[in-house]
Amino acid sequence: MDPGLFPQQFALTLGGTNSGGSGSANGRAWGGTNNTALSFSGANLISATGPLSGATYSGATSGTFIPTVTPFSLTIGVAINRTTPGTTTGDMNFSAAPIPEPASVALLGGVMLFGVGLIRRRKVRH
Repeated sequence: MDPGLFPQQFALTLGGTNSGGSGSANGRAWGGTNNTALSFSGANLISATGPLSGATYSGATSGTFIPTVTPFSLTIGVAINRTTPGTTTGDMNFSAAPIPEPASVALLGGVMLFGVGLIRRRKVRH
């Protein structure tokens, strides 16, 4: 595996309001195969939420993805469909964070246990 391609935990949220009739919103996030803004070349759908409707609407999805190339691009988009005149507002957010490697977590746990053992040993001597 490429050293820059770590599994990512993500969350995609979409929420907003509809006024003056009915409408719906769909949110999507794509990962691309290059670092060019708004490039869908080789893009893979990471996640989608919707269609969401109602006077106020909200939706969320989360999961894990592994970037396929490094660097990679991320494109998010909202599609709004109105069936009557009115206004639809919304806010969409995508957040991602690397998932810690099991070896790193085990190493950290081992260091903590070693520290607790040293502290306990000091207390026993005094």
